[in-house]
Amino acid sequence: VYNVAQYLPACIASLLEQTEQDFEILLIDDGSTDGLSGQLCDQYAKAHPEKIRVIHKDNGGQGTARNLGIELAQGDYLFFVDSDDYIHLDALSILNAQIEKSHADVYQFGFYYVHHGVLSPGESTRLPLLTPLLPEEHPELLLESPSPCLRIVRRSIFLESGIRFTGKLWYEDLRTIPKLYCHIRTLIALPNRLYYYLLRDGSTMHNQSYHRNLEILDAVEDLRIYLAQQHVPSAWTESMCCLAVDSVLMAAQRVLMIDPKAQCLPEFLNYIHEVYPDYQKNPLLPCLGRKKRFVLHLLEGKHYLLANLLFRLKHLVRL
Repeated sequence: VYNVAQYLPACIASLLEQTEQDFEILLIDDGSTDGLSGQLCDQYAKAHPEKIRVIHKDNGGQGTARNLGIELAQGDYLFFVDSDDYIHLDALSILNAQIEKSHADVYQFGFYYVHHGVLSPGESTRLPLLTPLLPEEHPELLLESPSPCLRIVRRSIFLESGIRFTGKLWYEDLRTIPKLYCHIRTLIALPNRLYYYLLRDGSTMHNQSYHRNLEILDAVEDLRIYLAQQHVPSAWTESMCCLAVDSVLMAAQRVLMIDPKAQCLPEFLNYIHEVYPDYQKNPLLPCLGRKKRFVLHLLEGKHYLLANLLFRLKHLVRL
């Protein structure tokens, strides 16, 4: 929770009104400065002491707040909910029913974007549904969204592996979630869309600090090194390459939308050329889809102004 007093009531309401009530809520106030968010947390805890615990801490970023929740949680599974988002009222019932059937380490699910009250479905999974998956046999796991909000994870996986989120860095999700696949036994992808992701201008990924998008390169390299140290199967190398290209495209697009003349733009593909010089031959590259591969072509040719124009036209059409 950080300076989200406007959105917090809807988030907490979606938790308290769950049809499955065997859960606890940890509200981690990450040094909010709006004078309201921390107070709201305390009010909710006072009204629901049997459900809610509040921890106030100095500001350290989403990663440190999540890490504190990992340490203090008492449940068997962790569900990371961002305080400006909300979840389906049957989310925990659906997840609990799946846990009782299969006892997997991770359950992944879909989501909706919410923009000015309008819902649109998020990206669909590439994974087989409702089937226990062994990570070593499914390197395409790396191409799934790394958002911790789109899966529940057995808490013991974090504790035993020592994997934690980073603080005050962008793309901390990418530095964390894919590493867990080296330590889990099974994962199950569900067909349900259980999470509602609010698109708002003030969120971390929608501000004007475009130069911070270069942190994607550090995140991708951190993950690449970790996987190499874990001696993952060779098929994972192709998936890691595809993930790196996809991640770089996402970050470059954010920069292009703000300033197509940004001097940092060539650095994104410079990284790919240096680490994956033969990436164009990767058989998984078509998985990115035609649109992303076209953007990749524009970046390769340094057609930044044209790319910016296309992104803006797409945004206007969507509105």
